Amino acid sequence: MNIVIEENLAIVEVSEFVNQFKIKPCEEQEVKDLYPEVILAVQFGLMVLKTKEKPEFKLKEPVKNLENEVSLDSVSFKTRIVASEQRKLSAGLDLKKEPLLFGHKCMAYIIGQPLIMLDKFCPFDYKVIEQMSTLFL
Repeated sequence: MNIVIEENLAIVEVSEFVNQFKIKPCEEQEVKDLYPEVILAVQFGLMVLKTKEKPEFKLKEPVKNLENEVSLDSVSFKTRIVASEQRKLSAGLDLKKEPLLFGHKCMAYIIGQPLIMLDKFCPFDYKVIEQMSTLFL
């Protein structure tokens, strides 16, 4: 993939977006450490982070169906999971035994996709979604 935005500009963009959702602002180095794939997605022009809007991510590798047709090529992120939705997502789970399942259910909810879709993403796309989702839990 071609880089369309310089790294330092991408870091600033991601930092500004991330800090909208943090009580204590993150320094740029912390953003680099916590969101490296998100920064790359911005550099590649795949991630659009607009202030106070849902982030949009164009998948690096679109998900295809059995006929090899693209079934999903982008996702948008809900920027909040309200308490009542968290209760629904955790219903029936033993959070001590299945914390990863709860996390995955939250990720799927945040991108508005069924849980099974997480298995379909390439490693890069999965990491971008995972890193972004941590902001909204």
